[in-house]
Amino acid sequence: MKHFIYNLEAEGYINRFLTAGTFCKPGEYAKATLSGTVNEWLEKGFSVYENPCRREMIGQRTGVLPEYVDLSEYGLGAEVEVFGCRRQVELYVPFGN
Repeated sequence: MKHFIYNLEAEGYINRFLTAGTFCKPGEYAKATLSGTVNEWLEKGFSVYENPCRREMIGQRTGVLPEYVDLSEYGLGAEVEVFGCRRQVELYVPFGN
């Protein structure tokens, strides 16, 4: 099946999407040790420290976005490859799965 066809209603919403999920790219980061009261989040309910690996990853990624993948070129069931990981294109219907 290459196409999924459905009728749009007047003033309706587009609520069906093609998706291939989330692609992850493993990375190596410098080891870090947090100091202070790093478990404060258990009492406050939110993190008060920034993850050093996250900070390093964002620094590397700033201004270097991954290639845009246009799923309109793929049909349902086709495979998409990003970061060396392959996933099938699927139909996503929120609230109606």
